[in-house]
Amino acid sequence: MTLNHRPHVHRARRALAAFALVLLVGLLGASLASAEDTSPSPLVPFAPTTEELLAAPPSIKRYVAAHTLPLSARSAAGLDKAEATMFAFLPLTTFGFAPQPGQVMLTVGEPNGLNAWVASWTTDANATGYELQEAHEADFSDAQTIDAGMLTELLLQRTPSPSNVFYYRARSVVGGLAGPWSNVERVVGGFRDDFEDPNSGWSMRRTTYIEEVHGRYQDGYFVLDVNDRWDWGIASPGMPAPRLPYVIDFYGMIDDGGANLWSFGAVFGGDWPAENCPMTTDSDGWYKHGDCFNHFYNTNTIFYGPLKLLFERVDYLEWCLQCGGSPLKRLGDINPGSIKTLKLVDPTGWNHYQIEVREDIIRIYAAKLGFEPELQYTYRDTRYVGDPYFGLFASTDEYTNGIWWFDNFQVMPLD
Repeated sequence: MTLNHRPHVHRARRALAAFALVLLVGLLGASLASAEDTSPSPLVPFAPTTEELLAAPPSIKRYVAAHTLPLSARSAAGLDKAEATMFAFLPLTTFGFAPQPGQVMLTVGEPNGLNAWVASWTTDANATGYELQEAHEADFSDAQTIDAGMLTELLLQRTPSPSNVFYYRARSVVGGLAGPWSNVERVVGGFRDDFEDPNSGWSMRRTTYIEEVHGRYQDGYFVLDVNDRWDWGIASPGMPAPRLPYVIDFYGMIDDGGANLWSFGAVFGGDWPAENCPMTTDSDGWYKHGDCFNHFYNTNTIFYGPLKLLFERVDYLEWCLQCGGSPLKRLGDINPGSIKTLKLVDPTGWNHYQIEVREDIIRIYAAKLGFEPELQYTYRDTRYVGDPYFGLFASTDEYTNGIWWFDNFQVMPLD
């Protein structure tokens, strides 16, 4: 809201204008009194016509002269409107009286289960409004500005999407003058990808064989395709999960009836210490890197008639060509004796999977598509749940060309 929209500001404007006129006249009088030529000379006021005033460039002289006219004459000639901007920026700034917008302090809360969060900021006593900027890029190159009016708190709700990281900053505004930006706050909201956009960011991050393990977008789905025996790979969008607790929710299906010991899993609790992953594209960069997913959880679900879950806590990876089987070993709490046959699922059809991730427990749910997922397994070692990176896993054993299809992958805050 600008100054000329507020009645009490009109009164302040007239008072300050009068003060400015008195000060100018006083300064002029003092200057005349101190001049060497003390002979009397009449002081002729600047009295241009209305047309001359409108044609003159903005200045202190024009401002003072315009306000010697009656209010009705100024309004009829449009001088009130013409001088309003100059009043806001020139006379008060010249005399040091303009209220300057101060810097505010921003606070942004965590998302709730509806993917909504609150942004609030401290007040500025001189503010006539506030602005909040939201961006997906940390440098605000893609920022959108929200006019908050006189509010100092906004409830923001966003649709879960592949771009689930938000950056915020706020500032106060006085008239048309904007203050400095506040501190920057970051929020990780809910993630959702229906795989209709082939540029939503999913890519292979770990693999045992770059020529034989592939992740691709196809017909509105994401596909993991392992073309050789004893290979596996992880694909990920490289985006973090929201704060704990959260739930991973997606659909998955084996391709064309499946084959013995093909497996897939949802991966979570992954680390990502490097800027990119992988940082290089040579063989060592793919097979032996430490750029991401050096540890993680994996809901490794194995097909051999039914679907059976071998839940994995992977503590580290070891490259060993001479060890037999897969050359990149997943090592940690991987106990074949803990395999659980999944109930109420369709081994060769679409199933609905959920993984509930909390600070003290992990719960795995599943059911055939169209039914509410049921609890299948719980796990209580949560040492990695604070690491937020997630993805999808697929592997083969003795039979080759394992293919898995995925849809509607979502990671949402709980509670």
